[in-house]
Amino acid sequence: PDILRALKADPVSDVRIAAAQAVFALGATDDTLPGVIEALHDKAVHVRGEVLMGLADSGQKAKAAISEIAKLFQEDGNPDIRALALYALVRIEPEEKTTLRVLSGALTDNVQEVRVTALR
Repeated sequence: PDILRALKADPVSDVRIAAAQAVFALGATDDTLPGVIEALHDKAVHVRGEVLMGLADSGQKAKAAISEIAKLFQEDGNPDIRALALYALVRIEPEEKTTLRVLSGALTDNVQEVRVTALR
């Protein structure tokens, strides 16, 4: 809980990043996943990126995050975050309908990096 509190509320983004790393080092669980998913909307791009990488590394254990990651892909203006969202979706559940729908749409994205990531 203290780690999740730091992930959600610490005013320093480096602390929030370290908290995300700690959550994933300990292993994201059903209890911690909601707080981690909430951190996908952090104002700091590096925090969002760290959370996406942790979710990707968690694989199918992070299936509950698929819809929020897909939403982040659609709404985030940062192309690096959008590419990481694609990567996370494929690592979590490559055959899931949401993943396939997002990947399909990414192939015609305006951002080259997003299109390239969708093809990898």
